[in-house]
Amino acid sequence: MEESSQEYTIESLREYDGIKRDRILLAVSDVVYDVTAGKQFYGKGGPYAALAGRDATRGLCLFEVIASDEPIDASALTDCERESLEHWSTFYAGI
Repeated sequence: MEESSQEYTIESLREYDGIKRDRILLAVSDVVYDVTAGKQFYGKGGPYAALAGRDATRGLCLFEVIASDEPIDASALTDCERESLEHWSTFYAGI
């Protein structure tokens, strides 16, 4: 399920980490995705919990599961990183 990232700021997105609220959202390339159905992966203690309630673009591009909202310069990405970002964007769009 896709949602417009214009509805969320970085700060308001953090509320949707599966702890503060039941719903779990993450953003990839300025698009917010609802990943609540994958709570076992994105909820507390899950392998991707660090991405919940965050802009996950940097971590997914760089193959790191990190809690970071630091923006990434898309023009500086390698081909491999761009492919990774495209893969994850397609993956989340299909949820």
